[in-house]
Amino acid sequence: MPLYEYKCTSCNGMLEELQSFEEGEYFVYENVCECGGDLQKCLGTFAKTPSRWGDETGRYGVNGMFSPGLGRYVTNRREEEKIMASMGKVPASDLPQHYIADKLEAEKVAEDKITKNITTYKEKLSKYGNDVQGKIKAITETLPAQEMLKEANKQEATI
Repeated sequence: MPLYEYKCTSCNGMLEELQSFEEGEYFVYENVCECGGDLQKCLGTFAKTPSRWGDETGRYGVNGMFSPGLGRYVTNRREEEKIMASMGKVPASDLPQHYIADKLEAEKVAEDKITKNITTYKEKLSKYGNDVQGKIKAITETLPAQEMLKEANKQEATI
């Protein structure tokens, strides 16, 4: 059954109806929008639904398809998925809902911490001097041993 789209001439609201061809012919004459406005039939578009069997022109087509994840051309999606799985790559659709955003946020926090440490080190270096003793003192105050041990233990626990 086709999916027909209708637009209200008063409120511009959209309505979709799954109906037979015959029902679609008379729907606008027999129905009105919730606001009471007249409905106008819209020209629908066809959905492109690539199949796993070669809607991308495949082995017997021109070039196959380009896979951004692999950075090269492949015959079709099935081949792409097979190669990706053999490389240990996971499709983004298989990841938890906010995985990428959470990863980016964690990387930003880590980057901000490194930037803060660099800024602190430069301030301490200007305070204590650029000689060996000044550098040692700036490093020990910027990166205390206890804090470094905690970081090392956290990283070891995740491995």
